[in-house]
Amino acid sequence: MYTYGSIQAITMPDELYEEYIRSPGFIKEYIFPGGSLPSLSRITSVSASAKLCIEHLENINGDQYYLTLRSWRDNLIANKDEILALGFDEKFIRVWEYYFIYCAAGFRTRTLGDYQVVFSRPGNNKLALA
Repeated sequence: MYTYGSIQAITMPDELYEEYIRSPGFIKEYIFPGGSLPSLSRITSVSASAKLCIEHLENINGDQYYLTLRSWRDNLIANKDEILALGFDEKFIRVWEYYFIYCAAGFRTRTLGDYQVVFSRPGNNKLALA
């Protein structure tokens, strides 16, 4: 890592994390194979073990992500005929419609979070002073 870096991560609550990593699921199978939804405490513990300092942590508004996902779903349905004409099938439409609705509900209920985390190394003096 450089002297500082950042990540944006969709997260899940700590109390659901252990079950999530052991269980199969729709998103892990169809949308992000090999992906992971960490909990915020998992991100912070891994960063500590990597000797990284958290300089800034912000929940970048799940409410806006909820609205974005609803808009993506509406656009998908509004353009369904054009998507099918490109060679995609009805299953493709159903999978993505379900994904958009499923995730929108997760953000709306705060089951999912959307965090931005800025890290640095100890002794880093290259970050701007606020």
